[in-house]
Amino acid sequence: MTSRSLTNGMRLRSICRCLATRGYVGVCNRPDLCTNDKSGRTNFAIASISDASRCCRNYSSDLPSKCWKCDFQYKSDLFCSKCRALQEPPENLNYFQIIGVKRDYDLKSDEIHKKYRELQHYLHPDRFSNSTEKEKELSENLSSLVNKAYSTLSHPLSRGLYMLALEKLEIPEGTTTLDPEFLMTVMEKNEEIEAATDNAEKVMKLIMENREILADYTRQVSIAFREKNIELAKKLLVKMKYYASMEARLKNLKENLGIVE
Repeated sequence: MTSRSLTNGMRLRSICRCLATRGYVGVCNRPDLCTNDKSGRTNFAIASISDASRCCRNYSSDLPSKCWKCDFQYKSDLFCSKCRALQEPPENLNYFQIIGVKRDYDLKSDEIHKKYRELQHYLHPDRFSNSTEKEKELSENLSSLVNKAYSTLSHPLSRGLYMLALEKLEIPEGTTTLDPEFLMTVMEKNEEIEAATDNAEKVMKLIMENREILADYTRQVSIAFREKNIELAKKLLVKMKYYASMEARLKNLKENLGIVE
């Protein structure tokens, strides 16, 4: 056997033992390199160094944590699956994981709302009035975190911007990346809003038009994310921000004029 084979063999044994000690078992296709447990099952399935490295990366993120209250190893991110005690969420937990939905731009609002209500029901302070100070603090912190996650994911613009942030992308400041034609359109729309300040009929017309534009951008952003065209999604979200700003202005006008839909 060559020195390289010996080295690979040692690395594979080390990885197998590493995974085996964490409770992962499987059918190994290299029984000469792995060890069996008392039941005779092989401790992990590894075919090559590359497979082994991939397995370690995949499973390391799934390693169970220990509950601070009952010492049980749990897989949930917010609750112990045995005693249901609240847990400190991992730092790398994203908003999709916190709410318990898939990481996808095309989320159904009723699904997000249902998950949110379930979490807030469990995290309500009244449920922890007789609990330890640690649990009371965890309940407040997690409730705030769930609120922030829900607020971000329940709106198409903030959800899209958050997905960009997960990809380490930021929306550029200023208007240098926008084409003059788009900027002219935005300026004209803002002038229309300014002119409609005291006209309820015009305000409602502008509100409906703006909603259609935002809905169209939402569809385009959805397609861009689905096709993994992150740069296009970024460009669309930049433009979408301008119409979201107009939506806020029109909402204020609507309230000031006492318009009821």
